[in-house]
Amino acid sequence: MDSETAKSLYHRYKDSVAYVAVESATGDQQIGSAFHLGEGIWVTARHVVENQTILEVGVDLRTFHVVGPPLLHPDNSVDVALLRLSSPVPNDEIPAVELGGWLDDWLDDGLTLEPVLVLGYPPIPFGQEPRLVATRAEVSTVLDKRGGGHPYFILTGMARGGVSGALALTDHELALGVTVESLVSAPHPAELGYLAVLSVEAIYTCLDHHGVLPRIQAMPGIFEPSDPGGPAEA
Repeated sequence: MDSETAKSLYHRYKDSVAYVAVESATGDQQIGSAFHLGEGIWVTARHVVENQTILEVGVDLRTFHVVGPPLLHPDNSVDVALLRLSSPVPNDEIPAVELGGWLDDWLDDGLTLEPVLVLGYPPIPFGQEPRLVATRAEVSTVLDKRGGGHPYFILTGMARGGVSGALALTDHELALGVTVESLVSAPHPAELGYLAVLSVEAIYTCLDHHGVLPRIQAMPGIFEPSDPGGPAEA
């Protein structure tokens, strides 16, 4: 992905990625990321919001209202959750990020070396407020983890805390999936691990399970929206 393409995608989708500030039961505060799928539905990593108190969700200096509790993937082992957000501007003014159509059974090495733009909110030491960070990367491989589950895209970008839930966007303006973790052997820090993006099928399954599939994400005959009006109003 050349720099001009990356800049164009950044400016188009920078308002489609939010920070998610949370607090645990012990008072520890952390930050994650989420991105807009359309109609006020945003996707993040499950571990960002599960058993956490959401303190604030926002884009730049604009904050959003969280509508109801997070919608968790029906399989407890899958690191995907959805947020319903009411924004200070109409939802249709926030670009929806279209999910790629790469369901698990269709994945092969065809996306290896695909250029991607990663947009997320890793905490920056000494920073006063969350800042969106943009990084260019490539798909290194597609990985099936031991123990089964959905495949992962392994990216060349550096893994950092706070990137969980971040957007990995191809230059065709399609999301690879949702960034969920750093694959690293203990006790090494996250920054030494591989940046892992969970495939889109996990997101589709979560949307379908909760009946909140935005129309833009429909896959006729496989995943279709059950509520044409959309679940969340601006």
